[in-house]
Parts: sequence; structure tokens; C-alpha cells
Amino acid sequence: MRAISDNVSMLNLKVGRLGELSNAIKINSLCQRDSISTYVGAKYESSIGRWHNIALASLASFKYPSNIAASERYFLEDIVDNPIISKDGCVYPSNEIGGGARIDYEKLSYYTTESIQCKI
Repeated sequence: MRAISDNVSMLNLKVGRLGELSNAIKINSLCQRDSISTYVGAKYESSIGRWHNIALASLASFKYPSNIAASERYFLEDIVDNPIISKDGCVYPSNEIGGGARIDYEKLSYYTTESIQCKI
């Protein structure tokens, strides 16, 4: 990471591209160590991903606004029963366990085109 820090002043973290929230937190810590600013990018994700992005963006080390909009900006209907809502131009983190998303299983079933079951 230090090799690029001379050329990088800001990094856009996208949780979906990093595989999971813990990877984004690790990269954010490395950036913080090397004085690289971070913000969260999140456009075309359902509220499941958006709730996690908001949780990440609410960490104290994030100093810049993140690209997280209300669900209705991109979706007519979401697959959660608590979509992201903008209040006075801001979105706020949830106090709920698990990032905040409450999956609406009826909607999820309606929009599911194919599924598989994996035996563990």
C-alpha cells in the first residue's frame, strides 16, 4: 500500500467489489495509516448492500460524503421492508443488528428467476 500512497490521495471503496464488509474495513484501515482519504461508492445496489455501505460510511475515519442515495432513486420496489430513505438530503445508519436490512421474502421470491441449494 505504501508504494501507491505517494500517488493516491483518495480511494473509493465499493463493498460489493471487495467481497465483504470486513475487507473494506481492512483497506480503510490501511488507507488511514497511509493518510489516504476514503469514501464509499454505492449506486445500483439493493437496500441490502446499501445498509452495509451506510454502516461503513458512518465510521469515524470517513471524512467525505459517500455516494449512497435513497433506494427509490434507482428502484421502483426494493427487496427489503425498510428501504433506504433520504431525509433532508442525507441517509442515516440503522441501529438494527446485521447492517439494518430486513429482507422481504415475498418480494425476494417474486423477483427470483433461478435458485440453487448447496449442501454443506
